[in-house]
Amino acid sequence: MPDDPSQNQETPRITQSDHVQLRSIEGRPIGLIYQDIQRASPNDIFIQSDDGRYVIRGGNGREHILESNGEHLTTVQFRSNLAHRKRVEAGKIRKATEEEVLILKKLAEH
Repeated sequence: MPDDPSQNQETPRITQSDHVQLRSIEGRPIGLIYQDIQRASPNDIFIQSDDGRYVIRGGNGREHILESNGEHLTTVQFRSNLAHRKRVEAGKIRKATEEEVLILKKLAEH
């Protein structure tokens, strides 16, 4: 389960990795992460099974990948619903728990 950011001394928030900053310069929809998290229902928020990273489904097949501490790693511009379902069925990602959703929503407050 992702770390609870409320245990940190600093105000938890989403930060950008070097990779995300580069992709932003290239024109990827990086800035939509806050909007996508705010609009996301619990059915749009997943956890990668191998590393505990968040996967947030946005509009038009967009997916944002975040570390559990809120570091935004990358945005996938398009992943089809079929490809997404196959990842769930294969156990590569799972639906986030209610607690994990609340932690993510807290990270996105700014």
